[in-house]
Amino acid sequence: MNSQLLPHCEVRWLSKGKFLSRFWELRDEIRLLLSEQKFNLIERLNSFLWLVQLSYMSDIFAHLNMVNLSLQGQHINVFQVEDKIEATVKKLELWHHSLISKRNNNFDAFPNLKDFLMRRKYPEKTLWLVFNIY
Repeated sequence: MNSQLLPHCEVRWLSKGKFLSRFWELRDEIRLLLSEQKFNLIERLNSFLWLVQLSYMSDIFAHLNMVNLSLQGQHINVFQVEDKIEATVKKLELWHHSLISKRNNNFDAFPNLKDFLMRRKYPEKTLWLVFNIY
């Protein structure tokens, strides 16, 4: 393993706010690396259910990261912060309802999840079962 320090630009690429998105983007390479190393948690990267959850969480955290960044800066006041937080909570509730509903499977807010399901040809109409388990 390389013990060299990453340059500043590479560290910013792997910021805390984007970690899940980067992990999702590199999941196939990570799976390959872990299988070569015979890592005992490789089963997770081969599990459909776990990958559904990971794609969902990467989408949620990408949105939360954007909200977090929008709350920073000199020209934002407490009223704007409150409005953005309330709007985010309402969006999360709406998205949750959309995922667990048998009738309304709208995945537009979850691009990673939607892409993953389309590539796997998984019927979106049955996905509510996955999210009702948790």
